[in-house]
Amino acid sequence: MNGGSGMVGRRLGRKRPWLGVVVALALVVGSGVPVQMAEPSARAGWPLMVVILDGLDWAWLDRFAMGERTPHLRALIQGAARAVYNPLSPFRAGAGAYLNLATGVRIESAGAVRLAAGETAAGIFERRAGYPPSPGARVLLDLPRLREESRAAGSFAPLGWLGEGLREAGVRVVLMGDDRWVAPPAEGGVDLPPVAAWAGRSSPLAAAGLLLVDTRGEIGAVRPLTVEDPSAPGGLRTQWERVPALLRDMAAADGADRETTADRMLAVVASGDLWRRLQEEPEMAAPVRESHHRSLARALDQLVGWWQADPYWSRGSLLLLGATARSMDGRDGRLLSAIVWRGPWEPRALRSLTARRDGLVMAIDLAPTLARMAGIPVPSGVIGRPLVLGSPAPSVEALRDWADARALVWSGRMRVMSDLITAQVLVLAAGLALAAALRVGRPSGWVRALAGSRLPGLARLALAWAVAVPLVLLHPWVAVPPATGWGGTTWSLAAVAAGAAGVAWVARRAGRRLGVSAAAVIAALSMAVLAADVIGHLDLIARSFMGYDLIGGARLYGIGNEHVGLLLGSALVAAGELGERWPRASWALTLILLGLAWMVAAPDLGANVGGSLAMATGVGVAAAGWYADARPRLRAAVARALTGAALAACLVGIAWALDVGAAAAEQSHLALTAQKAQELGPAYVISVAARKLALNWRLLRYSLYSRVLFTAMVVVMAAFWLPAGGLLRALTDHPRMRVTLEASALGAAVALVANDSGVTAAAGALLVPAAWVLERALDAALAARATRAHGEP
Repeated sequence: MNGGSGMVGRRLGRKRPWLGVVVALALVVGSGVPVQMAEPSARAGWPLMVVILDGLDWAWLDRFAMGERTPHLRALIQGAARAVYNPLSPFRAGAGAYLNLATGVRIESAGAVRLAAGETAAGIFERRAGYPPSPGARVLLDLPRLREESRAAGSFAPLGWLGEGLREAGVRVVLMGDDRWVAPPAEGGVDLPPVAAWAGRSSPLAAAGLLLVDTRGEIGAVRPLTVEDPSAPGGLRTQWERVPALLRDMAAADGADRETTADRMLAVVASGDLWRRLQEEPEMAAPVRESHHRSLARALDQLVGWWQADPYWSRGSLLLLGATARSMDGRDGRLLSAIVWRGPWEPRALRSLTARRDGLVMAIDLAPTLARMAGIPVPSGVIGRPLVLGSPAPSVEALRDWADARALVWSGRMRVMSDLITAQVLVLAAGLALAAALRVGRPSGWVRALAGSRLPGLARLALAWAVAVPLVLLHPWVAVPPATGWGGTTWSLAAVAAGAAGVAWVARRAGRRLGVSAAAVIAALSMAVLAADVIGHLDLIARSFMGYDLIGGARLYGIGNEHVGLLLGSALVAAGELGERWPRASWALTLILLGLAWMVAAPDLGANVGGSLAMATGVGVAAAGWYADARPRLRAAVARALTGAALAACLVGIAWALDVGAAAAEQSHLALTAQKAQELGPAYVISVAARKLALNWRLLRYSLYSRVLFTAMVVVMAAFWLPAGGLLRALTDHPRMRVTLEASALGAAVALVANDSGVTAAAGALLVPAAWVLERALDAALAARATRAHGEP
């Protein structure tokens, strides 16, 4: 990472100077110190002007808004609360970003949104709503479909609650920008109503109108700011110079220009300028492109200058927001935008309690923020939380570098992980085939030649390589290659291959000296690094190609499902084999396992409910077998499983009690989920369960991790069920490791069921045990072959 990115990583990640490898036992009682954060005043933030520029990012602001020609815009940014903005929009669906922003609920699809005007649209609206619409532009929503999608997402917030609440609270709203409507081509000979082409040639104004839609699917009239101009991108030019006059007239109409007025106003200015220019950039000459961008920056500078001098509007706040980004297909990863909010507060980093990270703002948090400022209630189904002010604001350069680094991670993992996962699957499959061949009772000539070759040794090294890949992926150099595009992909793949090979070679030599397997050595290293990252907030997981992604919003804090599974499998294998090698360390290793289970469950550390259930189940089963009854009988296995279930229930119960008792600003999604289940009833729990099942079914069919899961399952089951004692006949004589494999399998099963992306968690949980099984199987097969070759029984 370069210097700017490293600086913002320190600020955004809130690194602590103490690291966690040596304090695993302290996890049971330790946690981070809460930070006190100031909040914007509910009344001081009004009037509020929101300027939306689709495609706005920190790289653009750093280049065009921080120079001598834009002094007002530069002063706004330097004196504002600022952050990187995650629109959480689905690919190729810009309206989805505005639905997330307007409802406080993550909605995956915008297919039920029709942005329309005219007689045809009015007729459709009346047939759907049962009453005629008011004059002006309006948005047509397929409300039943959107409500069903909202329920499927586990949230029951009524669509349009924000717009309706603002009107009821007496907030006067104006929406202005590009109001051009175009008719799409007919489909199947049926004429469709005119829709706004905000996704291509036209502006996002109509989509931005979703901010103000009411529960009936209607918005008020908009005030157009664009005129036809063939020389402008998209053939439209925004009349930015008209905005001050329109807003002054609106404020003066009701006497809002008086200093004693208590009126509150919200103005949303949505322009497609930057979006249209980004669309046409590849076809524009460099000087023309530069001129267009600088002219937009100067127009924004003039608007900011007016706002700072106006006696009415300057008493409120101004929000500059980029809603959707340039690329919606995920290839270049530029899905992070910019947010700048100036008000009666000092420059700080905007903090999202949803992300629990300074400097990263989520789209779903803006609706409850506006609701808090307006004093209107937030429905129980809303999952977003109001924004607050955090640590001192990072510099523009640091935000730019941080967003660019995250963009590289997102685009890189789409290319890199497919190749790495395929390689891991091939290694496991080849190891299984080789171990089975060497176990043949009456070997043919080629089997003898195979046993005497170097291939078994290379296979064991390859198995260690497969286990080392996730560990090497945690290194930040892998995710920040010196080149872009496929050059960066090649760099990352080469770095992972070489790094994992080096780790495997060292682990193999260390394992021989210690009398343990190479898989156990790498598992112990992985366990230590993951614990250090979670406790020390090193941000390694977030930057890993294997980890959760900040852009998709799957997991924004704690530990993600991929690494929960890896931690589970690594911890059990390492503790099992090290405890068998050094029995006196067994109790200390068990306490470390309990500490890791608490780390995953703790609301201010791992905050992973499904992962904590899986981790505690595995630890409970292993401990019950190690210290009580390790017999391979059904009754003993059921007793071990019940022990794991009891430990999991206790762990999650304690985590929930601590989370509920914490301040609202420090609560994790565990307490919020429990609260929503109480408010919304069984339907909420059913919807969450249905969402988890649907996602896991989709991942089983399409995710590459499902291949790892199935291959590892075959390997682990083969260790128990193949004839002649299975691949690991020694399991009969080593009950501790047999119980360890049993615990890994049960933990993986719980992870599969209890997590949204349980396939990835289960695959990670079985990767290390499967590699350990094959490594020991190859060792045992070669030893047996050597014994038979010397004529011994």
